[in-house]
Amino acid sequence: MEWPGFLVKTNGDKKAKTAFIEMVKDLGCPESEAKWLVCGLEESIADTFEDHQNTLDIISLFTLIAIVISVMGYMGLSIFFIRQRQKEIAIRKVMGSTSGEVLLLMLRTFSIPMLISFVIAVPISWYIMRDWLSNFSYRIALSLWIFAAAGFTCFIISLLTVIFQSWRAASENPINLYHFR
Repeated sequence: MEWPGFLVKTNGDKKAKTAFIEMVKDLGCPESEAKWLVCGLEESIADTFEDHQNTLDIISLFTLIAIVISVMGYMGLSIFFIRQRQKEIAIRKVMGSTSGEVLLLMLRTFSIPMLISFVIAVPISWYIMRDWLSNFSYRIALSLWIFAAAGFTCFIISLLTVIFQSWRAASENPINLYHFR
């Protein structure tokens, strides 16, 4: 597809574009071609970014789905892990540990792998985003706060998930946790 011959910046004034089309027609261009040859700059920019907007909508949808799936997976992993360690939790409680100490132990167990994965993911995502943003003529600068906000959000979500499951196990009566077989 060929691009229009003239781009007209109108600052929102539709009459200016119409006047320019009339001027092109007065120069001998047929009316059917004059409307095609002259395109408003705003229309051209809107057409260019329409594909990017559609891509953004798709990426946003899949990002939301990925977040929901990861939270469900993390919750399932924490439930499984805490159920596997119920006997250990019961023994710790009988030996004098408080619910807070058990909770801190569980949080430490889940937080360290998350921090390691964050440290690995940030340079990779920095490189990919920098490469992708370099394809745009107008681009934003990547700053550290974007990655810090993403990491903080993930950490808070996982922290709340683990705290809920760990608190239930840590505040349970040790008799109910330790099943004699």
